[in-house]
Amino acid sequence: MAESKNLDKETLSKLVQNKNVIRAQLRRLTLSDIVKLTELVEEVHVEKQVEEEEREKEQREHLERLAEVRKIMDEHGISPEELQSEGASKKRGRPRKIDKEKSSSE
Repeated sequence: MAESKNLDKETLSKLVQNKNVIRAQLRRLTLSDIVKLTELVEEVHVEKQVEEEEREKEQREHLERLAEVRKIMDEHGISPEELQSEGASKKRGRPRKIDKEKSSSE
């Protein structure tokens, strides 16, 4: 493949930063190729906008759920520290070995 046809991140970054670089690159293309490129860029742009809107919506919903949980905790007099102290006492990893004598007496 020819190097001039491959657009890497660095090349795209240069294109975005400088209108003259874009013009120079586009001069190599036919008008129909520029139209196709424009359509593709617009399609990707719309996809990115939708993705960003979905991400923002999910973030807002997450924050709303957190606020709801905090409100419920406040109503019941539970502090976040109480929940953390319970979780901190539970250790992860290998289960504790049970002494055979102790387990048979229980």
